[in-house]
Amino acid sequence: MLPDESIQTALVEALGQDGIVVQGIELTDTSIRLRYENTQYRSEAQAVGRISRVFTYALPPSIETFIFEPTRLGVPTSTTTITRSDLESLENQIGSAEAIYARADVTEAMVGDDSDLVPTQTSNFKWGIMPYGELTLFDSRNPATVEVGIEAAMRYEIRPNIVVAGSIRKSVYDNRIDNPSISASTIEPVRRYAPYYADQGDGGIDYLTFAWYGRPASELYSRVTFGYLEPMFGGISTELLWRPVDSDLAFGVELNYTAQRDFDQGLGFQDYNVITGHLSAYWAMQNDFHLQVDAGRYLAGDWGATVSVDREFQNGWRIGAYATFTDVPFEDFGEGSFDKGIRLTIPMDWATGMPSTQLVDTRLSSLTRDGGARLDVDGRLYDAIRSGDISDFGDSWGRFWR
Repeated sequence: MLPDESIQTALVEALGQDGIVVQGIELTDTSIRLRYENTQYRSEAQAVGRISRVFTYALPPSIETFIFEPTRLGVPTSTTTITRSDLESLENQIGSAEAIYARADVTEAMVGDDSDLVPTQTSNFKWGIMPYGELTLFDSRNPATVEVGIEAAMRYEIRPNIVVAGSIRKSVYDNRIDNPSISASTIEPVRRYAPYYADQGDGGIDYLTFAWYGRPASELYSRVTFGYLEPMFGGISTELLWRPVDSDLAFGVELNYTAQRDFDQGLGFQDYNVITGHLSAYWAMQNDFHLQVDAGRYLAGDWGATVSVDREFQNGWRIGAYATFTDVPFEDFGEGSFDKGIRLTIPMDWATGMPSTQLVDTRLSSLTRDGGARLDVDGRLYDAIRSGDISDFGDSWGRFWR
């Protein structure tokens, strides 16, 4: 059944005020199915609660079944079914959120099950101009390097899962050393060239990519990204992730063919090109610890593995550490012997008191060297898909009524 145009318009407008971008609606005499992207609430359970309340107010009483399909990167991550009678009968009871959780039916999103969805008209083009800042510490020649400037960014969604995006940066102030140079090493200089990119690439293309995300089969997610993938490298990056909706384990594979970009960050490339790739394992452990192991080939052609452990707290904070060991000898790697660091993620809703999905990532690491250097491509699947997962409501379901 096609949704009544007035109902569709009212739902899109009401949900849009809560940061819920409606991507499709299927309405029958007794049910509604909504495919959407939550752009405002860090907890997906909170978004489901908000949508449920809008449904109970805006839809006729005959519509008893609410079906939710949250998406990330334009791809549905799961399907949750809640009945209207459960919501209305349990709303004012003690422990109502837990009781609704117990009665909700959470399953994997169906592959290709969108023939009955009526797409909604949303703005596909977004752009903005904003300030940026970068702080680099512990360089032996300049212990603290600061750069601030202006970034112009754009994003065009051909479809929710097919995206063209890019940005250009212009530095306004920095205290970098003039006439930069790089230290000698036997390793291919894939990251030691950073001072040259900073010096000659001011006003150049930071990144410009075409990305296609999909679900080729049950429990599988895919990504293909090509273009100028990061400030120093361009090419094509592919990824496949296996992640069952009810499992604490996930496995992925990534394969990239990249070439080193010109220092001016224009459209050209240098002579160096390399095939890199990794096999990855992810484990959501008890007590909100997360383990990730990536093994494969890095940008300098070295082989090895990166081990990461993070602890994620209920308030959205995340702290962790990582270390990378490759076949590059410690003495050839240079200062620091091997790549390692500590990283911290701060949720903006904690800082501002307002609902937000935005996160601030900070990394404290040894001086960046060439060994263990990995391609810095946007949109890797695991964290994106996991952030939209609502199969494990146990940790966040208390936010359902907020």
